Amino acid sequence: ALSSPLFFVLFFVFRIPVQFIQFGFIDEQLQIPFLSVAGLCWTFILSVAAGSAKSYNSSEEQIALQENAIEGARKDQPFGSTVSTSSFSGAPSR
Repeated sequence: ALSSPLFFVLFFVFRIPVQFIQFGFIDEQLQIPFLSVAGLCWTFILSVAAGSAKSYNSSEEQIALQENAIEGARKDQPFGSTVSTSSFSGAPSR
């Protein structure tokens, strides 16, 4: 996860040189495209710094979750049993 102090450090390390280059060396007509590319780069930096939003379980936790799901399914419905469809006629009731 991206902490606040790290965010501010990254922001100033990136933004100050970008602004210096923009106002010092980039022609006025090219400043908007330059800032657009810089914004894309900043988004990439934030994405990499933040890491994955998905939580990964350890292999032991994952195996335990799968075993619990299998056991729960076995308790709910015995092996080889079928679901009865006799109560469904397919026609709307009146």
